[in-house]
Amino acid sequence: MKGLVNFYLGDNSVPMVHLTHPNGSTACVYLHGANVTSWTSPDGAELLHVREQTSDVAIRGGVPICFPNFGPHLSLPTDGFLKDCHWSVAETAQSPPLGVDRAPQVTLVAESDESTLQMWPHRFYAAYTVQLMTPDDFPDVTPTNRYHVPRPKEAFGSLAEASLGSSEEADEEVQPTMQLRCELQILNTDDEPFTFTTGMQSHLACRDLHTHYAFTRMLGLGGKYYIDYCPNARKPKLELEKDDYVNFGLAEVDRMYVDAYDSTVKFCPGDRSHFEVLLREGLTDLGTLNRGLTQEHNSEFAEFVVLTAAQVARPITLEPGESWKGEVALRWHDKYWEIPLFEMGPQPGGISDQLVPGFEKQDRKRKMPVLPPRRNSRRSSSPMPAV
Repeated sequence: MKGLVNFYLGDNSVPMVHLTHPNGSTACVYLHGANVTSWTSPDGAELLHVREQTSDVAIRGGVPICFPNFGPHLSLPTDGFLKDCHWSVAETAQSPPLGVDRAPQVTLVAESDESTLQMWPHRFYAAYTVQLMTPDDFPDVTPTNRYHVPRPKEAFGSLAEASLGSSEEADEEVQPTMQLRCELQILNTDDEPFTFTTGMQSHLACRDLHTHYAFTRMLGLGGKYYIDYCPNARKPKLELEKDDYVNFGLAEVDRMYVDAYDSTVKFCPGDRSHFEVLLREGLTDLGTLNRGLTQEHNSEFAEFVVLTAAQVARPITLEPGESWKGEVALRWHDKYWEIPLFEMGPQPGGISDQLVPGFEKQDRKRKMPVLPPRRNSRRSSSPMPAV
């Protein structure tokens, strides 16, 4: 276990758990709120976003937990109170020695107390597991050593050459695909049933939307119904997603997609990488939030997009002694996703007939986006060791 799971003092001397995967990827989980405040790729690039703190209550960003309510509530704090609770470490573990992946994990626990009972008169017990790993459902075939990447002219033409830079940057080391698995369990320890909604809000870091909004978008939710919280979250509307892509930056997006568990959802953060969001047991809805480049939120929301694995449209009711479990897996790939079939070949009114920033017409069989290089690697400052 030594070196894979460690304990440190983080900001404001708050205890935190530091997970380190053998390939160099890391994750940090604060005991305050059980918030995953950092997740880095094997080469040290930060994949999550945490905003500047304005108080010592809730951590703004990372992966906060919403419980017993998601969003605004008449009598409870927005997104509930678990994100403000202090959690305790129940156990740490790693994959069995004979397993392929030595995946470190930590399980934290919290339960109702006098402060929570004043807000919500129900007793509960919560357990939250965070595991740092490689993909757990199929072998990762992404090369982990240097290999030939086609030269810009060879692959995309002159515009791509200008975007990608000199040919010396063409041979790149592709990082292995990483996965952050989060599992929340709720047990009703009360004498009465209770009903709740919940979610895990991933604040995914992206390139500056002022300059990279054309590349920052989500794929996979076309044809799904969603609850639209814009412009008034207290008066939401049910809408149908008619587009294949959801774009971020130019306008505010605040939606909850219903029954998205069977969708392959991918998010491009504005460079040549992408995330996958896999809704697993107990979670059927997917929320997405970005305030857009409005005057009010011009800079604060320009560096992240929120994707929430949630159970909102159909609230959960637990009888005394019953439990519920919800799991989400976030995957990061050091490459752009495969071009969908609907973008291959000319289509009337399709992308090949439009002048869209970042796309070229010269290859009408496979139109590839001219994406900027991935962000430079930057490791978070080392936490202060506990003494």
